[in-house]
Amino acid sequence: MTNIIKTENNVQKGSKNSLEKFLREENSTGLEDTCVVVDSSGSMSDYVGEMTKWQHLLHALQYHFENTNAKCISFSSSAHFTDIENPEYEGGGTSLSPALQMCYEFSNLIIISDGELHDERSSLIVAEQLAKNGVKGDTIYIGNDTEYGAKTMKKLAKILGGEQQTVDSNKGVKEMKKLKQVFAGFLPERCIKL
Repeated sequence: MTNIIKTENNVQKGSKNSLEKFLREENSTGLEDTCVVVDSSGSMSDYVGEMTKWQHLLHALQYHFENTNAKCISFSSSAHFTDIENPEYEGGGTSLSPALQMCYEFSNLIIISDGELHDERSSLIVAEQLAKNGVKGDTIYIGNDTEYGAKTMKKLAKILGGEQQTVDSNKGVKEMKKLKQVFAGFLPERCIKL
């Protein structure tokens, strides 16, 4: 069996797409400073088409974070670190502040939720402390942009110096498939899958 060592010379000259693909593959273990904070509360088991919101989220996580060193915190009534490619589903309430308190070691956060936080005030306070420590965060709201939870996610993104995006689960499966695109917008270019 012959081992092949990848180098830029192995990439066909003049092929910009091949070079970009090569560089992304070489950097696929990046994102050490990134943590994805995912809502695993009871409402994530609501169906959108033939899959739950949670299953749609899992597909997007597996697509973008396979073979990376990004971390994942799952939160509902409690919070814990979990496998980013297959985070544990908890059920229960929607308490974000315990998860945010675990994020001081990271410089980039992506926070995903579909509901109203039971601890909005304390979550915003922890977000302010994180921002003072140089942590940046983007948010993804799964639901209608006019819902109260979306307003909270916008506040979090503003405090953390990031952006907020909404994936409107009320519009069905086609909208939920946009999760992959939304994640891509929050990742460094070198880590985006072609």
